[in-house]
Amino acid sequence: RDRRGRLRFAPLQSALGEAVLIGAGLDPAELSTMVLRTEDGRVLVRSDAVLAVAEDLTWPWSWAPVLRWVPRWLRDGAYRAVARYRVRLFGGPERCLLPEPEHADRMLG
Repeated sequence: RDRRGRLRFAPLQSALGEAVLIGAGLDPAELSTMVLRTEDGRVLVRSDAVLAVAEDLTWPWSWAPVLRWVPRWLRDGAYRAVARYRVRLFGGPERCLLPEPEHADRMLG
């Protein structure tokens, strides 16, 4: 959904992913959470990361940041529920897919 190609990805298990987790004071063994390092070096997790990514996407995803008014504990609870049941809710693979060849340049680490 990143039509502008601005986002880059690194597996949390990679050296770069582990360094980001440790640098943010997060447990590098915790691999079930979305983590985003912004251009200015901030590290966002769970719903904060999702909303920051959505800001950079095109419609209809770009509207999602209005959900920032919802308390973080509630947003993160919804994040955990969707993460836990995403395959049942939306179908698809149980594990992350490898990128398509045209998106391989977006992978780091």
